[in-house]
Amino acid sequence: MRIRFRAAAGVTVALALAVAGCSSGGGSGGSSDTGSSATPGTQTSAANSTSAQSSAPTTSSAGTDASAGPTSVLPTATASGNLTTVEYGSVGGMTDGPLYIADALGLFAQEGIKVKFNRFASGTQIQAAMVTGSLDVGAIAVSAGLLNSIAAGDGLKFVADRQSQDGPNRLGEGFLVSKKLTAGVDITDPKANGAMLRGKKIAITGKNTSTELMLVDLLKTYGLQESDVQVVVLPFASMAAAFDTGAIDAGIVLEPFRQSILASGTAVQVSHFDGVLPSGSLVPVSYSKKFASEKDLAEGFMLAFLHGAVIMNNALAGDKAYHDQVVQIIAKYSDLPAATVAASDPPGIDPDHPVDITYMNAFQDFMIERGVMKQKVDIASAVDDSFAAAARAKLNIGK
Repeated sequence: MRIRFRAAAGVTVALALAVAGCSSGGGSGGSSDTGSSATPGTQTSAANSTSAQSSAPTTSSAGTDASAGPTSVLPTATASGNLTTVEYGSVGGMTDGPLYIADALGLFAQEGIKVKFNRFASGTQIQAAMVTGSLDVGAIAVSAGLLNSIAAGDGLKFVADRQSQDGPNRLGEGFLVSKKLTAGVDITDPKANGAMLRGKKIAITGKNTSTELMLVDLLKTYGLQESDVQVVVLPFASMAAAFDTGAIDAGIVLEPFRQSILASGTAVQVSHFDGVLPSGSLVPVSYSKKFASEKDLAEGFMLAFLHGAVIMNNALAGDKAYHDQVVQIIAKYSDLPAATVAASDPPGIDPDHPVDITYMNAFQDFMIERGVMKQKVDIASAVDDSFAAAARAKLNIGK
């Protein structure tokens, strides 16, 4: 497969990617900036968010402290004049890798877009910011609030996969347990894990969210119910300190926070959720109602995002020709050592297919069973694959 960088002057720069692991492979009221290069913009914060500052990553793979494969260098695209600011919100993590790559390589600028990265503590905050118009695009984990937003007619659209087990990689998330707690325990034995975890404090990022269903499904394999443990709500970024102080005994942790905790030696991984979760997207990329109505801008954002996803999947799990450069980009944007990023499990992101709502339907059943939701909503009505379909056709993937 050949991925193409489309220069502003109409010149096409072809980048050959042997995608072995990929068989098919402002917004709303935004401001305008004049862009003459593809230098990433400074990340800023929106209401109730924490900003994560970054500078432009280098495009050279030299100096990486975790090398793998050849030191090929990806070209940088040319910006297309005036840039429209698109506000993007997430909780961070490796699953933002495609956006980091697209920003660093000028793929957003090529589409006339400047992305502002806004960090939030929870998907609930992201959803609220999207509904009120503070954000154009967001990565929101499936939750009761997100499904109720569909019923309320808020107009959010699920447009692409940002985390699932459907891509060429794994989930990019793990269940970690305090190293002290696992001493002398056979963590491959479900019964032993059940005895170890009973009554213990386990961290998730929110109640009535996808991580709670992940925990419930995992505990079932250990012969436990949620009521057999103490659930603690913490953002991913706070879990390392909580392990250090003993405030939590275990937790569901997203990359690269997972790898940072493992590297510190305070916890070990007990499960990767293989075979535990149903298929489908846990965290879709969502467009606000207004941003989805701006067709050219919304399609340009999607083209850059999916292009970044293909590059990341290939670099981290395929032939790894651009491994070092991609690792450095993600490390720079996430403010982490390159070695931590390189050792992290690549997240499962599927750029080749429409959003799979299998997991969302399972989550909805879970919420209804618990009485959190009273009736089902039509999740499929919130899926809009038109933007990704147009991007897949231009990138020649998903065939």
